[in-house]
Amino acid sequence: MPVHELQEVITYSHFVELKAYEEMQPHGEARADLRNGILCSIVANQWRSKGAAAKPEDFMPKFDADCKKNKGLSADELKQKLIGALRAV
Repeated sequence: MPVHELQEVITYSHFVELKAYEEMQPHGEARADLRNGILCSIVANQWRSKGAAAKPEDFMPKFDADCKKNKGLSADELKQKLIGALRAV
């Protein structure tokens, strides 16, 4: 629904209330990433050797951090980073 239509049917106080609820009870893609991270950490920890256990956050995308960290890398450098990450798994 476009913003101008929402402004016609919802008050600002209701919007603030919905936003607060969303922060307390996340849903959508962020929640799906968390569920997937939990499953991945379970599988990874089942097959790990001694050492620190994997956490769900280890398998969740960090878009802002990844974009800043990889900015300015060539395609070959990104390819090598991806190959190294896949070998680590």
